[in-house]
Amino acid sequence: MVRVAQVVGAVVALSLLLVGSASALPAGQSLARCQRTVAEEGQQFLTRVQQLVGRCLDAATEESLRRERPAVDAAARTCVNALAEIRSSGGELGVEPRFASRLARWCQPGQPDVGHSAADVLGTSPTVAQPIDARRVGPLCAGFGGDGAIDSVQEWLDCVVAAHWSAAAIAIATEVPRAAAWLAELRPAMLGRADASNAVAVLDVLAAEIEAAGKGAPPALPATGQTVSYAPGDDGALQTGAPLRLRDNGDGTVTDESTGLVWEKKTDDGSLHDKDRGFVWTPGAGSIWEWLAAVNAEGGAGFAGKADWRVPNRKELESIVDASRFNPALPAVFATACAPGCTSLTCSCTGSLLHYWTSTSVAAAPTDFAWAMLPSSGAVQASSRKTAPGHVRAVRGP
Repeated sequence: MVRVAQVVGAVVALSLLLVGSASALPAGQSLARCQRTVAEEGQQFLTRVQQLVGRCLDAATEESLRRERPAVDAAARTCVNALAEIRSSGGELGVEPRFASRLARWCQPGQPDVGHSAADVLGTSPTVAQPIDARRVGPLCAGFGGDGAIDSVQEWLDCVVAAHWSAAAIAIATEVPRAAAWLAELRPAMLGRADASNAVAVLDVLAAEIEAAGKGAPPALPATGQTVSYAPGDDGALQTGAPLRLRDNGDGTVTDESTGLVWEKKTDDGSLHDKDRGFVWTPGAGSIWEWLAAVNAEGGAGFAGKADWRVPNRKELESIVDASRFNPALPAVFATACAPGCTSLTCSCTGSLLHYWTSTSVAAAPTDFAWAMLPSSGAVQASSRKTAPGHVRAVRGP
């Protein structure tokens, strides 16, 4: 069974694809029906898997308390019956194949009453206003054993099922911390039963998912944002990395959901956050460090209620560069409705007169130079003197 590196991040990313409902044949309405099916059937899958595994764990608890052979056999029988229902049920489709079948029925192009195309699902179609754009979750689905790219509707549907499997396993392990150990103890007794093959397969999947969730995995590097290819195998063709997912929090800040970093929005109102303000790097009056102290003291509790803002390091600042854009080479959320007098609650600005400082010094001349980014191109360079003025954008988080 494939697994996800960041299960919660994957399920949230898949859930964000759900945008409405309808049941007619036109492509847009057909997509909405597909997305509604993902949400409704996914929730039913999670609920039923947890119920069936819970029945097995209740029996395992009794067995662990009594430690008697009849109790072991009874618990094994209960688990076989419960877990087998996830894969099959008396000749009927089990919980998992029924989930996959219903997804295919309403999401796979070519099925009766399905009016959308594969392009509408993958996000390459110009014919619908809101294609699903399933390609965006390719990096997340790589954690399930994929190649980091969603190239077909079936790959996306497989990822949906896998994400829900992992979410179910995490919920079970969170509610019953000894779940994996109890299941492992019962496995030998279950193997002794002639009808146990499906149940043991489910048990092994759950054990693998629980183990994988416990280990975790480092997040993927952010994608650059380039979507146009200029040569086979270039960045625009592969689009590797975690997708750029930035959310305006409505309080003057922006969250990058790929990295977990929270960024300051810039204004055009002459305030502490004005896009045109410049500061030297060298500590002292008029420096980025003096400005940062004011940001962390703003309003008594700090900007946006937080007092742990800092100057981003080189790699952090590079993580928000959008290579598909120019002047500024940043996602649109950092350059929206900027006009004289606008505040961080009404606009988002990016100054273009100066470079943007990082907190990282240049190893070749650390007392004189720091790395800085040109907002027009996103280029990060080592030629900025610490005594020269530059813009700065605060960040907080991991």
